[in-house]
Amino acid sequence: MVLGRNSRSTSLLLSVLLQQGYNTIFIEEKRNDKQKLLRKRIKKFGFFTILNQLLFMIFTRIQGKKTSVLSRLTEIESSVVNEVINVIPKHTFTNINDVQAIAEIKTLSPDVIILSGTRILSVKLLSQVQCPIINIHAGINPAYRGVHGGYWALVNQQPELFGSTIHIVDEGIDTGDVLAHAKTIPNKLDNFSTYPLLQMSAALRCLPSILKAVLSNKSDVFVPELPSEIWTHPTLGQYIIARLKYGIK
Repeated sequence: MVLGRNSRSTSLLLSVLLQQGYNTIFIEEKRNDKQKLLRKRIKKFGFFTILNQLLFMIFTRIQGKKTSVLSRLTEIESSVVNEVINVIPKHTFTNINDVQAIAEIKTLSPDVIILSGTRILSVKLLSQVQCPIINIHAGINPAYRGVHGGYWALVNQQPELFGSTIHIVDEGIDTGDVLAHAKTIPNKLDNFSTYPLLQMSAALRCLPSILKAVLSNKSDVFVPELPSEIWTHPTLGQYIIARLKYGIK
């Protein structure tokens, strides 16, 4: 079972699972609490920081529609699967932690759950679902927890930490034991709008063997010897400075 938002990364994940022959169910989380989330973030980070993050998000939406970016995204997909399959969700919930969502997951009784862009799972969900739950995180944990870990690794001049982490889900934010680090290297065609799919593609090359081990109870986990830090969305100002200083797109 895949629990995730409807995104290009989720579609690529589902396509890989189906290509590998897994009987796969997609449960979509389609959040409807953006205004509440925005107010919460303003309270935590301040109005001007959030305004600059929103301006950057507008910029990335424009960037993401460029022909060169769309072509690069297709190229990344083609490096992993022969065809990206449009999988219709079996159910859609506004909050994956709702009672109805938890009941449906329990009824479907999956052998393993893979997360792809959901909110943090509640203690209630974690305690009631008995199968293994793993997450594909776009960053090398624990150094790049939170969001946009690949981008921040480049900004911090740590290209060797550009990649994804496949890890067991616990109650924290990207704090579960690590099953694998999947590292890769962006090329000159990549930018902020392609990094997440590039990171997902690296993880998907490792995923089949990880799933086989998890399903046979033979998986090994490890705790990386890295500093632990949570990263958030860049602001437009931070992006411009990194672009001018290091040429990071």
